[in-house]
Amino acid sequence: MSARVKVESEGAGFAHIIIEGGQGEGSDMVLPLEIRTNTGYELKYSLLETEGCSPPIQVSIESVRASGAGVLPLAAEESKRQATKLAKPGSPAQLLSGPRVSAGGTMSSRSNALLVVVKFQSKQSRNRGCGWKARILLSLHPNEIV
Repeated sequence: MSARVKVESEGAGFAHIIIEGGQGEGSDMVLPLEIRTNTGYELKYSLLETEGCSPPIQVSIESVRASGAGVLPLAAEESKRQATKLAKPGSPAQLLSGPRVSAGGTMSSRSNALLVVVKFQSKQSRNRGCGWKARILLSLHPNEIV
């Protein structure tokens, strides 16, 4: 079984993610997100828990682009990315930050969001006979200073 990523639950400003891996092989997985906000923002992640032989997991932003004319000019270009490894369960770490995104519209408007692809890379595990699972929280926070 290769690794897979799925959304366990989601709400306004958060998503609980489960990554499950198989018999020791490494994998690249992606999760598309939409970010809509009228203030500066920070996208953070936290490793909540691991089970089994969880390997190191690198988390990064693969791409950021505007969904249409309702996105403020340069909102995608001015976003700042950070990549890091999930270590032990603990404090949230910043993954992406940026200025206000939406120039107008509603939470369901198609043209006022940033389309963000989060990439999870798991390394090959030394223990080939052991499956694993990691639970991650992605959360969006206001940030007026960008």
